[in-house]
Amino acid sequence: MVYVDGIHLGRKAVVLIACTDTRVRGWYAARNENFRAWQALLARIGPPLMVVSDGGGRVRQSQAGVLA
Repeated sequence: MVYVDGIHLGRKAVVLIACTDTRVRGWYAARNENFRAWQALLARIGPPLMVVSDGGGRVRQSQAGVLA
């Protein structure tokens, strides 16, 4: 299981993070939380069995292309 979320650092800066219960699997710095940014992060970490998010639509959309 991989938990994903975006941490907004300020105007036009966000860090997308993917982690498990024990470690960070990957991160991606972007200007905003959008489809391409999430796709870039998810492509780096490989397909997990399950992704847990806060319900952001862009995460779900990017999973369809990368994790399928």
